[in-house]
Amino acid sequence: MKKYLLSFIVFSIISCTAIKGIDLSNINLGMTKTEVQAKTNAFQTKTIGAKQYKDGKMETFQVSEIYRNDNQINDYWFYFFNDKLVSYEPINSVHWQAQDWDYKIDKVYFDLKK
Repeated sequence: MKKYLLSFIVFSIISCTAIKGIDLSNINLGMTKTEVQAKTNAFQTKTIGAKQYKDGKMETFQVSEIYRNDNQINDYWFYFFNDKLVSYEPINSVHWQAQDWDYKIDKVYFDLKK
């Protein structure tokens, strides 16, 4: 009986964490990629692409919420310049695809330089 109760409690905690989604209040500009990964470790993550500019490297990193109670996938793209978070945004997978990172990364980079 204790075994089943413990299994139920563990499953409930894991399920609630997944349903809540990404807590963006824990994500701050200036964080490193490693710090962002640690804050989003319960979710699927991957590097979308990277570009080298004269003054540093820009990376696009995707975090996907895949364990939603409504079965909806919510993607966020995080932009790092020289391993520091400079911007992030939700991505609508219907309008943006993984190959669009090139356009988006240039936009974020040039916005930084304004």
